[in-house]
Amino acid sequence: MSSILVGFVSTCVETERIGGYVARLAHGRRLGTRTVDLARAHGADPSDYGATIIVAPVYFGHHSRAVARFMRSHAGILSTRPTAFVSVSKAAASGTPAARANAEQIARDFVSRTRVCGCLVTTVGGAVAHGPYAALARVIVSLKPSRLNGHLDTVEGTDFTDLAAMESELAPFFGPLERRKPSRAQARSRVFVDRPGVQLIL
Repeated sequence: MSSILVGFVSTCVETERIGGYVARLAHGRRLGTRTVDLARAHGADPSDYGATIIVAPVYFGHHSRAVARFMRSHAGILSTRPTAFVSVSKAAASGTPAARANAEQIARDFVSRTRVCGCLVTTVGGAVAHGPYAALARVIVSLKPSRLNGHLDTVEGTDFTDLAAMESELAPFFGPLERRKPSRAQARSRVFVDRPGVQLIL
């Protein structure tokens, strides 16, 4: 057994929800997990864990700066231990193959720029919430649609997340971790949550 660090960005409700789901998947496989809000947490160190899974939203065709800082800062350790990157966007759930391919390319290009090597990269559809800025985002889309090329993910009341597909993508990632012999500390590990808003099964 091995412990897993699950990082997400709380400014996006959907990535927080997906991060919690990923942690439950790991816990169901008897893997200890800790969820961390990368936009607020300081000192989260992936070297303290056997593996890391990062769930990141896409805004205007770009991933969160907080995620970029975390991955660049720990590129060395993330490249030598099992690491998965889950990119969340509406485009990933598009019925158009070109849009899905573009979402995958955005995710891979981002990981490449962080200099993290050997990382499992996958995409998942998600209704990325913009909170109080949703109205402004809709105005921008209506005024400059040609300049956005489908990169702005603003959705209301719709859930595009295919959790079953994401679980299937992550299954090969979890497998080797389940077969590792646990340390004493890991044997006692449970699911830890940094933010009270994330409810996980202990």
